[in-house]
Amino acid sequence: MTKKIDYNVIFLAVAALFIVRSFAQKRNLNPEQEDPALSKRYNIHLIPDGRNNYRSGQIPKDKLADFIRKYGIKKIVRLNGDGLDSQKYTSDRQFSRAEEKALCQSLGCEYVSLSSHQGYKSGKGYETSARLAYDLLKDGNTLIHCAHGADRTGAMVGAYLKRSNIITDPKKLWQYTTQYNSWNSLIRQRRFFNSGYDRYAETFITIPEIKRITN
Repeated sequence: MTKKIDYNVIFLAVAALFIVRSFAQKRNLNPEQEDPALSKRYNIHLIPDGRNNYRSGQIPKDKLADFIRKYGIKKIVRLNGDGLDSQKYTSDRQFSRAEEKALCQSLGCEYVSLSSHQGYKSGKGYETSARLAYDLLKDGNTLIHCAHGADRTGAMVGAYLKRSNIITDPKKLWQYTTQYNSWNSLIRQRRFFNSGYDRYAETFITIPEIKRITN
């Protein structure tokens, strides 16, 4: 006797699988709550775009693999180089771009090394770098990082949020970015403007706007 196929059951099963896989791909876990010590040490934070994107400093090799698995990372964008720039603290082992790429690919993760200093224009910052970072982040499930997760990462994420129309108000964008770096402190010390840090900031906010906000 031939059993009748219940297509409704098959349809519901496929739909449920699709929903589960979609949820797994976009977890949007908050490292400040899930792994507070790790978040604090390596400046790891969820980017507020709803796309499971994260920002951080250089996470060492022995911790990065677990982070990739837990947070559903499909792509890593590295803004820092090698040598001392590949470690946040001297107690962390140097983690080269080649090593990070190999680890990433072994876990089925795409790896991109990106310079944050491409296409600078006065008043507009590093336009080329910002455009490339936007293209890499827009699909989600990405970790973007530099050595400290502060200045280079701040510039690229700030520009991404502005271009995505997620945060467009200059004051709110400045407040978001400076909670993860020392730019406000440098301004108070009169060490920010013409320092190179202002070029990072120009990538998403103008110098006159910064002066208006911080005066």
